[in-house]
Amino acid sequence: MYLINTEQREHLKLLRENSPDVAIEICKLTLDYMNNGLNNSNRFQAIATKINTSTSALQDAINALIMLQLNSIKTKVSEEDFALIAQTGFSKEHISILWQFITSKRDFVLNVLDQISLVEYRFRDLEWRLEGRISSRSLMHQSIPFITIKFHLDSEKVNENKSPLDMIGESASEPLTGDSQQHSRKKVVIFQTDPNNLLYIINVLEKTLQEARTHRVRNIVKNL
Repeated sequence: MYLINTEQREHLKLLRENSPDVAIEICKLTLDYMNNGLNNSNRFQAIATKINTSTSALQDAINALIMLQLNSIKTKVSEEDFALIAQTGFSKEHISILWQFITSKRDFVLNVLDQISLVEYRFRDLEWRLEGRISSRSLMHQSIPFITIKFHLDSEKVNENKSPLDMIGESASEPLTGDSQQHSRKKVVIFQTDPNNLLYIINVLEKTLQEARTHRVRNIVKNL
């Protein structure tokens, strides 16, 4: 089950090895923990005693449930795919309980993820110009030309094969909504550099692109 790691899967044995009624009680306790924190320690201790386990083991199971819920919502797993956790020993009744637990807080979790998520800008286009003083009586040395580059970035997920003109035309025809006002999807970055630094930047970017093609980096990105 790719939604949680091996250690978290082991913590969920507390649900697998108990009755569905106990699983429901642990799920309810997890929801209460998500809403209010560990305020009701007596209930926490009572459930741990009832299922003959330690409070630390119960806390580990709750943390594993939260990660299961979080990753299921982030990856937009379907109910059919989620049912594959039967391979780890869960019964159909347990799976049904877990699915109800996950979907019960879907909107809340999505809202939290949206608020804490970083805006990732993607490169769309650039403009550049070469600036240099041809001659001046006040200069006693050779003038160094400068390159001014203007990057157009966009946080909107669009087809990478579209041309910048296509994207500009589409964005102009779209109405400006409250979300787009709150989270600007476009960003412009302007910087100026000399030819030597520009050459260094190009070399670093080419090296980074080569590194991004390695299996190590691809595996890291795949697991993010």
